[in-house]
Amino acid sequence: MPRVMGAHRVQRSAKCAECKNRRVKCGREKPSCLRCRNGSRPCPGYEEKYIFLEQPRTPQSRGLHQGTDSGLESPPSTTSNKSRSPSSSIAEIAAPATGSCDAPFDYKINTLYSPHATEKQLLSLYISSTCLIPTLPRELCLFREWLDYVPQHLGTSGVLHDAVQCITVAQLGRFYHDDTFIQGSWSIYIQALHRLQGIVVTPEGSSPQTLCATLLLSQYEFLTCSHKASWIVHAGGAARLMQERGPQAHKRGFENAMLRAFRPKMICKALMDGVDCFLDNEDWRSVLHHESQSQGQDPHQLVHLSDEFYEILASLPGVIKQTNSLHRALNPAEEEMSHALERARNLQRNLESWYGKLRAATYPPFWLVRSGPGESLFLWRYDYKNHHITGLVCSYYASLIVVNDIITSFPPSENLSRENTLYASEICKSVEFAYSQGFQGAYTIIFPLTVAYLASGPEIRSWIRDWPRKFDKYFDIKVWQVFEKMDAKGGIIQKRRYGRDEAECNRVGLINPPNTDANHMYSV
Repeated sequence: MPRVMGAHRVQRSAKCAECKNRRVKCGREKPSCLRCRNGSRPCPGYEEKYIFLEQPRTPQSRGLHQGTDSGLESPPSTTSNKSRSPSSSIAEIAAPATGSCDAPFDYKINTLYSPHATEKQLLSLYISSTCLIPTLPRELCLFREWLDYVPQHLGTSGVLHDAVQCITVAQLGRFYHDDTFIQGSWSIYIQALHRLQGIVVTPEGSSPQTLCATLLLSQYEFLTCSHKASWIVHAGGAARLMQERGPQAHKRGFENAMLRAFRPKMICKALMDGVDCFLDNEDWRSVLHHESQSQGQDPHQLVHLSDEFYEILASLPGVIKQTNSLHRALNPAEEEMSHALERARNLQRNLESWYGKLRAATYPPFWLVRSGPGESLFLWRYDYKNHHITGLVCSYYASLIVVNDIITSFPPSENLSRENTLYASEICKSVEFAYSQGFQGAYTIIFPLTVAYLASGPEIRSWIRDWPRKFDKYFDIKVWQVFEKMDAKGGIIQKRRYGRDEAECNRVGLINPPNTDANHMYSV
């Protein structure tokens, strides 16, 4: 029986058209059923229909669009699910909306004949609401570049089919504030997880379709947040799949687009785990250059700068790992400490050199504007040319904060708390613009805002905590929970004494006594 997402199911024929005409049992295998393959007959596929029901259908609710030529009625209300018809369908939801939206919906669905037309239409709506930024060059729409490859792979993998359904239906539920869709997407998500668990140990587990499904499930967790750590767990799973497939499998096309789109999340995962990032490797760096370079074309200059920035940033988790290892050692060698300190300073110089190139290429990358009424802490804020530059600049400031704290942890200790406070303030002045850019803008500011929170005093922390709740408009991940978790751990860098007291720490010359200043991100 085909899936009906919602509170109730409706019995429909589950056979392909060929088996239905021959009146034989159909196994519904994909992309073609086994009976058709064994009989050397082309399988026409399955025409699935999905209906969301809040109550059982009644004779009065069956004629959903009677009396209309296009099969569409006026769009549903965008304010509450109580005003929705009990038999609201995907076709109705896909109609142009009259309410406010971050990106316009220019789509109109008539009768669907292709077995995968529904998923393709829903994916187009998802791209429109999350990935289309008019001010951003297409070369920098990394999620759009990746998602444009997905429709041609529909029908080749059951887990990818489910992953596309759950994330697009969840986005519809969030856009129309309808819990019926969210509940329907959750049932598909559970099915996708079961399928994923069953194929990860098979040859299909290393396919690009499985990798794509894993990345989509990570994005789904961003939208619905079934568990506050699930999105990063899926990111870790995708990182392992990429490493098993190897760099040569991601040189071009679909695989390269996935790698570039989720590159920041892979680095963030390594940073949170305190391990080396697999992207900090020459073989992986070689496949991360823009695909058009190999075709003799010159891509947008920001593409070069983005690739250069993430190449630099990929080395940060390794520096953190080395720093943690030295701080945990009972008596670290001075040569090792000097090497780690010099490595951090080189990273600092590389970041500052890169930022000079960015300012020269995008001058001015941002400009001051007056803050809105009611703002008392930051009277002036920044506007940017697009959200991609916002993410790069704020990630640059966040990286400098982390590097500064690494440097101050080694003797002779330097007091860089004033610089970190300045960098945190620069990030805060960019939050309002990022928020105004929709899902992608909010997505790019999460990591910088977390670092700014850890590096700030009580006044700025209080200001920052008011913003993540506004991000619920775009996704359900509770950003303030990330703040609390990282703050409880003492910051990104974990330095433990293993029972040594302050006098012994000073005796072995490891580090200075713990810094209790609120501007110091990491505890010792």
